[in-house]
Amino acid sequence: MEITGLPLTILKILFFGTLLALFFAILKNGIKFVAADKPYSKRLYDVFLNGKTIVWLIFGFWSIELIALKDPWYTRIFAMVLIITIIGISWAIVRDLITGLFTKMDGSYVINGWIRIKEVEGKIKAFGFRSLEIETEKGETVNIPYHLLNQEMIVRSQPTESVMSCTFQMKVPGTMHFNEYQKIIRNEILNSHWVSLKKDPKVKLLSEENGSLILQITAYSLDERYFDDIENFVKSLFSPEQEEGQ
Repeated sequence: MEITGLPLTILKILFFGTLLALFFAILKNGIKFVAADKPYSKRLYDVFLNGKTIVWLIFGFWSIELIALKDPWYTRIFAMVLIITIIGISWAIVRDLITGLFTKMDGSYVINGWIRIKEVEGKIKAFGFRSLEIETEKGETVNIPYHLLNQEMIVRSQPTESVMSCTFQMKVPGTMHFNEYQKIIRNEILNSHWVSLKKDPKVKLLSEENGSLILQITAYSLDERYFDDIENFVKSLFSPEQEEGQ
């Protein structure tokens, strides 16, 4: 039995829609795998979400055009559903933008302030366009949409030990394996007197170039005045003078 007319058009739309959804699923997993530990991972993921939204909107209008060639009545129904969906998405975005604007003007929340909302507790790192960026005690970054600040009970406090993160990059010779560098740097940081022992330091391998390793180090301290001391100390461990002394 040959399928023609409107049913064939709907099958085409479903087929290409499935392929598009599969493509975005693969692309999302690829981004997580490749850029999971990169400093630009959050920005890359935001670009992915914006691009995904635009492509789906284009696909929606393309589908309307296909159906319009077969049956104008179905076109009206499909267009109404699409318009309602766009309005719903737009309202969610506008709601967070407006709530965020009033939150910043109110001054109730400040950078490095400590808050707890639902099961998330941590330090405020930044005010985004649509969400509040919070760093937990484990070093994880969590984005809280602004509209939740008006819907949930917020607890603002200051912990007895407010830990701040210090992140920097450095280049080291490729004469040792990354795991060896990671172990040495971690032990030296924990044995220094500038850091907090409440959170373990992190050492990540960003890239390899020209026989050298590019590392990203994150240490935690109780006072940001120690950040330069920590960075200079770690970099001095692998300076030419230090290597000659060894």
